[in-house]
Amino acid sequence: MIKSLTGGFDIYWDVQTFGFTPTFMPQYSSTEHGPWEDLVASPVATYSISEVGPKRLSFQENTFFRLKVLNGSTIVLTSAAHIPGEIMNGHHLAIYREMVRREALEIDRYNGRIGLLFRRIVYGTACSICIDETLGETSSNECTSCFGTGLAGGYYPSVALKVDWSSAPSNVVNTTLTQNGPSEVSVCEAVFPPYPEVKFKDVFADLATGQRLEIKTSVKDEYHGGTIRQIVTMSLLSPSDPAYQLPINI
Repeated sequence: MIKSLTGGFDIYWDVQTFGFTPTFMPQYSSTEHGPWEDLVASPVATYSISEVGPKRLSFQENTFFRLKVLNGSTIVLTSAAHIPGEIMNGHHLAIYREMVRREALEIDRYNGRIGLLFRRIVYGTACSICIDETLGETSSNECTSCFGTGLAGGYYPSVALKVDWSSAPSNVVNTTLTQNGPSEVSVCEAVFPPYPEVKFKDVFADLATGQRLEIKTSVKDEYHGGTIRQIVTMSLLSPSDPAYQLPINI
């Protein structure tokens, strides 16, 4: 959870479930024990919401957040209450917020290039179109229902964000051996905002070029446990990859 540039908060979460596809209801309160208020009108299936909660000029008073995990209309889990920046004291938290603000300002106004991050689904309902019932694995890398992931939907709805390519080194071409012989893969690096956290095999769509890139590694720049930015290594996907069929909604 971090303060949104426009007030309120940007909130991200990471939950793993098995056997069902969850939805989420984030809530907030001025005390650790409630009363709790919903941050959205109805449960969401994504992993983030932006510019929500009370908009404040001062952060002297705490705001608590929690997350409800639902299977349909049934509440499966309610998380403990959390305070943004609770791992830091007030002095360090103020410094951290300023560092994040300056980093975001530089990317947003000067060096940023807009793109879409697609977080890969790693749990939930198996794809009904391409899953081999005997092996329990996807039988196609080109399925446009799961986009080769084996799970229904394949990826969460995209999140628009700006990425800084200006400090990245030139593209590097790695040569790897495959069953069909040597294959060249273009590898590049860019600076991402601190949140949402990117993970292995997530996909980034560069709207300027139309390219789809797969996340390989991510190194965090941190201050007292809080992420300031992410240095992300990506590889360029082949134009035939099903990730190019992911919907562009912005």
